[in-house]
Amino acid sequence: MEKKGFEDTIVWQKAKELTVSICKITAENKAFEKEFGLGDQIRRSSVSTAGNIAEGGERDTRKESIRFFYSAKGSLAEPRIQLEIPYSIQYITSGVFETLDSNCQTSGKNVSFISHCLSPLAFRPFMHSIVR
Repeated sequence: MEKKGFEDTIVWQKAKELTVSICKITAENKAFEKEFGLGDQIRRSSVSTAGNIAEGGERDTRKESIRFFYSAKGSLAEPRIQLEIPYSIQYITSGVFETLDSNCQTSGKNVSFISHCLSPLAFRPFMHSIVR
């Protein structure tokens, strides 16, 4: 059976969708570039999230994977605050902001869930039951 990669995970797919949406919105609205490269910064932070999820998915140990998933969750805070600014100065509509912010929050919950599932504490009941 072929091992599935990070590309097959819903968590990574959602992070990628978020990144693509952010890239499209910032490319279409040139006002982002007036603000000292705000569009570039938002794009880089969203790419970082997807990259950390991918890297965590490819690591060989649970501990390493969890570390990258926590980094991905932390990286999600960046686009959230970076989207607050263009929303506040009316570069994006409330609908666009709410959709992207909701996607960031959902991605954060998904990453947290994976991290929790991989944590040693989540495995204890299972391991205890098979060692007996």
